[in-house]
Amino acid sequence: MTTTSTTAQRKPHDAATRSPRKHTGWVLARGPRRTPGNERASMLHAGPGDQSIRRAAVIEGFALLAMTALSVYAFVVVIGGLIVDGDAARTAGNIADAEGRFRIGVACFALVAVLDVVIAWALRVLFAPVSDTVASLAAALRVAYAAVLLVATGHLVIASQLLTGPEGRAGFTTRELQAQGLLQIDAFNAVWQAGLVLFGFHLLLLAYLVIRSSYVPTWLGILLVPAGLGYIIDSFGLILVRDYSFSVAAFTFVGEALLMLWLLVRGRRIRLRDDSRPSSDPRPQLLANGATR
Repeated sequence: MTTTSTTAQRKPHDAATRSPRKHTGWVLARGPRRTPGNERASMLHAGPGDQSIRRAAVIEGFALLAMTALSVYAFVVVIGGLIVDGDAARTAGNIADAEGRFRIGVACFALVAVLDVVIAWALRVLFAPVSDTVASLAAALRVAYAAVLLVATGHLVIASQLLTGPEGRAGFTTRELQAQGLLQIDAFNAVWQAGLVLFGFHLLLLAYLVIRSSYVPTWLGILLVPAGLGYIIDSFGLILVRDYSFSVAAFTFVGEALLMLWLLVRGRRIRLRDDSRPSSDPRPQLLANGATR
């Protein structure tokens, strides 16, 4: 009885005085189990990194939406509605009759170029945690495309001056001015479509970033691959094939549209996970002494 009692009394003492196991070296960082409750709490108490990512995602989503609206108006209503391929006289007459609409369309193209720069900045912030180098390169390609688009828009400005100015300008006849105006419009199409090769490679890099990220769905990145290839094929087709008129990008743009919608709906809820790290370091994210994030 005495031995049993002594043993029973010593057990609590041993458990209380036993020193905790020391964690030495490096261990994998593990986060808490995600439940609807703590996920909402994490959204309310997001760190500076999460907040900047969400802000960039929301800005990018709305910039893409505005760019889409401006592009549709400029291409469908203005370019498609006023310009007649190969007919300088009819094109000049249409633009003269709707000069205000044509100039608004030209301004829309300029605004699209500005929005492309904003989108490039937002993409750089959004995907820097995945790979700072690749995100910077993707942003640079989009800025370069915006510059090409702005140069192409300058040809439309020249066309509007030629087709809506006084007759007999600089000693040219009306027919000559009309022909030069149509050439400027054709130059806009050529420069813009040649610049799409930059946009295509930008989308391929963006697809890589989306697939590697842990906070944007992988399937969006997969859909961006054919979108980028479509622009590249169309751009080189225009350069290499005479009278190239087929548009691959008209059938492969779905990834761009879905990415815009996802950013608008889910962008403000993005949360960086523990495995969101630069792709230059493929090792698991490690913390010292068993600490967790």
